[in-house]
Amino acid sequence: MPHAFHNPDAERGFLAALQLNPALVWSLAPQLSAAMFTAGRGESFTTLVTIAQADQPLPTLEAGTPASDPSAAAAAILAAAKGRSIDGELERLGKALNRAQAGGTPIDDVLRTFAEAVAKAQQLGVATAGTLIPTPDLLAGIVADAQARAERREATGSSIMGLPTGFGRLDDLLNGLEPGLLMLAGQPGMGKTTLANLIAANVAATGVPVLYVSYENSRASLILKHLCRMAGISETLVRRGQADPVVLGVMAQQFGAKAATLYYTEGTAGTTVEAIKGLGLQLRRRHNSDTVLVIVDYLQKMAGTAGYDSLRENVGAITAQLRDLSRELNAPVLALASLNRDGYKEGKKPTMANLKESGDLEYGADVVLLLSEGKADGPPMGNGKPVNLHIDKNRGGEAGADVPLVFKPSTGDFREQAPFSMVGTNGARR
Repeated sequence: MPHAFHNPDAERGFLAALQLNPALVWSLAPQLSAAMFTAGRGESFTTLVTIAQADQPLPTLEAGTPASDPSAAAAAILAAAKGRSIDGELERLGKALNRAQAGGTPIDDVLRTFAEAVAKAQQLGVATAGTLIPTPDLLAGIVADAQARAERREATGSSIMGLPTGFGRLDDLLNGLEPGLLMLAGQPGMGKTTLANLIAANVAATGVPVLYVSYENSRASLILKHLCRMAGISETLVRRGQADPVVLGVMAQQFGAKAATLYYTEGTAGTTVEAIKGLGLQLRRRHNSDTVLVIVDYLQKMAGTAGYDSLRENVGAITAQLRDLSRELNAPVLALASLNRDGYKEGKKPTMANLKESGDLEYGADVVLLLSEGKADGPPMGNGKPVNLHIDKNRGGEAGADVPLVFKPSTGDFREQAPFSMVGTNGARR
């Protein structure tokens, strides 16, 4: 009995069309793979693609009527392959549900299994990095992107095309957060998590979905930091029962109105990049968004999921996977990272070379941001301390610039130092 997700007519029609028109190998074949075909037709597909890429005449391997619309045939093949992929995962999901019902598997593990299954199916049809595409075929897309950016600038009046962090000088230097892998590292006590958490809230306030994956702090702790920042009180007071719950309740209402697209998840040893991709795709669909901000706090803690023997191998593998994730989600991925001991030395300004297991990090990242002790330059800071955010690498623009900040550890707040400050106490533009 044929599988419900088989489409032999589409497969035969596409292969016959490919034999007549080798140019399809560049336009449609990249979204297909041999595994998407059935009944041995995958071997024919591989042979035809290999010969076409070598600019050799194609043999007739598939008899039949060529598809009148090869694009529709390719889409049908892809849809059937996605259906088989999900169908093949149902048995694994069913077993996980049975184990959960019996108390042997946490329900979060079941959800992770489902997210991985969805992500696996979604990845079908994504052209691989090794696909050969002639340069002329890419020109139209590049010009179209430039046109879309020009139209967006004219419509919004903003010169920032990426997601706004809420810090004016940083946005000007980076063009906001654009798709790619961004690293944020810093010396102890410089507020890496606080800054990332604040950026997450500022991006969510614009309506863009944000996924914050935390390996150190709980969801409740990260949200509490926002309420304390807004109320201007210490988190310690809340934990000691000395904070006014009415004030926190008012702050919770205000924050909730701006954080509808902000999601936190607690990373575990079983949190894979595939699972994160599944959650990212889910958020994009839920909020009808063409992008999402993913924050990983932090990279070295996540590296253990890669499965290699050494930390360096694990970090390298996770770095590559997060970079791929940014491309697949069309999203900026901000990963917090540790510095090695040389980067902790008092009075020393850290560089990319101080990233722990730095080789893969400094080469794999599109942007590297480094936090270190800064110098006061402006009005009195009260209980704040000067912190310097250095752009050590910026693949898409200026590198080497500094963004002077004021960090208030007691209330978990950042702002830009004068004379560049154009933000309020919560990092948002005035």
